[in-house]
Amino acid sequence: MFRRVFFSVAVATLAIGTLTACDPPLPPEVLAALAEQTFICEPGEVAVSYPNSMADEASMNGDAILGNCADMFATIADSPSAADLQISQSSEPTAECKAFASVPYAIDAAVVITNMPNFGALNLTPNLASDIFSGKITSWNDPAFEVSNPGYIPEDTAITVIPQTQQNALDSFGAWMKTISGKSFSATLLKPEAELDPLAFTELPYGAIALVPNSLNLVYALNAMDTPIVASIMVDKNPDNAVFSDTTTSIPSAATQFKVTKTETKVVLKHDSSITPLPPIGSDVAPAPYEAIYPVSLSLCGADTKVKRAVARYLLRQDSQGMFVNVVALPENVRGESLALVSKGLPQPTAAPEN
Repeated sequence: MFRRVFFSVAVATLAIGTLTACDPPLPPEVLAALAEQTFICEPGEVAVSYPNSMADEASMNGDAILGNCADMFATIADSPSAADLQISQSSEPTAECKAFASVPYAIDAAVVITNMPNFGALNLTPNLASDIFSGKITSWNDPAFEVSNPGYIPEDTAITVIPQTQQNALDSFGAWMKTISGKSFSATLLKPEAELDPLAFTELPYGAIALVPNSLNLVYALNAMDTPIVASIMVDKNPDNAVFSDTTTSIPSAATQFKVTKTETKVVLKHDSSITPLPPIGSDVAPAPYEAIYPVSLSLCGADTKVKRAVARYLLRQDSQGMFVNVVALPENVRGESLALVSKGLPQPTAAPEN
């Protein structure tokens, strides 16, 4: 962490000291470094909507902004339709938001969870997951579980598939399963929605299985009578190589495999399994990537104003991203692109005065 902060400060200081009015726009990585040192405050009030799974971050962000910008207020919107800024699990803002800018804000993942307290862990192959979510396998005593779970003790309990799932969670999970197996993922029992509500998952019945965002699972697990088991995914025939959806290693590793495309108003991410994941700072080896990931989006709605852009810029600062509890911070290159787009029209650093 010290190395990363030192590098950011060094790059930003150099950029500030040498920038002139004739220079081209700063590259995204320099903008990201500058964002750590500088606050851009614009007077006004902006209502921000958050997914239910990010409620903890909402109040912390508002307090942090007010602590550094006395006349800039980021309140929590009553609903997405009443928001100036929408942070959403959906790939697109709601119909009420006429977005003048839309960028990645964080990373989430699709996970398979089950309420089987007698199991210590669960490995799934793409074929096994497909057979469960299409209704081909209906009991936890099916011999197919023993293949991917050595020492598995069969239990004569019916599998209850929870039909509610989130569309982008299903899309990302299905794409990864197809990458591993070469076959399309079948999930005919699932009914995708744009965004799931954690409150809809009060208690999973015994024997249930569901495909949900990892952020929702983390909220649910805090309040569940029985903490759900999160399945690991086998990427080859060796159960020891099954990948678990860890927010500190495997999900951030997969996040470095995104391809970035951009327009004047949008930054879009597409995951590409063929990209070799980058190791974290201080390591020479990248953790095994959990590749069923997708971006959480930040959309700026309605009229284009400086205060909306300033609040969005603040939310994309690394200290704000560090407040995340249930989602994963953006990789630096992606965060730089998001910052570059939302910062358009805001004051930029000027050259240091000459002696």
